[in-house]
Amino acid sequence: MTDFVLGPSPADWEWLERELAVDPVTFEIVRHKLEATNEEQAIALKEVSVSPIVTDANDFNNALYTADGRIASMGPQVVFHSGSIPVVLRHTMELFPPDEIEDGDMFVCNDAFYGAVHHPDVTLVAPIFHEGRLIAWSGVAAHQVDMGGLSVGSISVRAREKQQEGLQMPPMKLIERGKLRMDLWRLIMNMTRQPEMVGLDLRGFIASNTVARDRVRDLVADYGADTMLTVMEELIRYSERRTRERLLELPDGVFRTRGFIDHDGIENRIYRTDVRLEKNRDTLRIDLSASSPQAPTFINCTEGALVGGAFGGVAQWLGAEIPGTTGSSARSRWSPRRG
Repeated sequence: MTDFVLGPSPADWEWLERELAVDPVTFEIVRHKLEATNEEQAIALKEVSVSPIVTDANDFNNALYTADGRIASMGPQVVFHSGSIPVVLRHTMELFPPDEIEDGDMFVCNDAFYGAVHHPDVTLVAPIFHEGRLIAWSGVAAHQVDMGGLSVGSISVRAREKQQEGLQMPPMKLIERGKLRMDLWRLIMNMTRQPEMVGLDLRGFIASNTVARDRVRDLVADYGADTMLTVMEELIRYSERRTRERLLELPDGVFRTRGFIDHDGIENRIYRTDVRLEKNRDTLRIDLSASSPQAPTFINCTEGALVGGAFGGVAQWLGAEIPGTTGSSARSRWSPRRG
């Protein structure tokens, strides 16, 4: 069963309500500097990449995240990429204890069971430190032309297990204390049929995260870490408040839609996707529990894709002119069913 609820932000309310309140002018300046950082992240990626998926189709996104992995500011490209990265960050922080996350590190991931939308979507996340303290994360994700596996393009209708789909990386250190790990780099390049394109995309990821880290440090130098962190938290609160206000303008009710897939890549079988929306005042619940059980082939949807998709729907349809943050998104209570 999967259940999404627009719920309260996990921000530390008492900390925000003490003496660290930010005046409106400073708030707007820092907010727009964060958004400009997202734009510069995207420019850096596209300037390095040669893949038409990135340069022409814009099948990527980048964002800045709080130290605990919530979206604080994101780019306008493919929204579900940024919506899925919090799942990648959660697994990264579960796999690597705090003393193993160091300044200059970057973690690569494309395993859908660790948060990737699907394994051709590669994510690179980087911690940002100030005076030895983790204060934020940057992240970027994009679809790759090929990550190995049975079929060119790495989407195989014949795959019956994830090992047949291609290279699957749980969160791993691609950059360790500022130095590229050539052993892991050679492994990735060895598995893809397009090492030139994938290699330049990954170098674009590195550039994107480097830009984000440098600009956040510039912000801290100009305004102080407490001010920047307060603005990030206030952005999340602001987005949630605006989204709830918009929900209050809509009628309450239960709304349902169903879609069907009539082939799973192997056999003619019917698979149902059942989406139930329950809107009650300022709360929107998205329930997919009546959907079909897990399929034996590649058509399944893991947590990162589902959370990212729900976030993309809520942020795009309800969040026009509202900053895209965790506050305007769906938080999930995830309980995967095994078929």
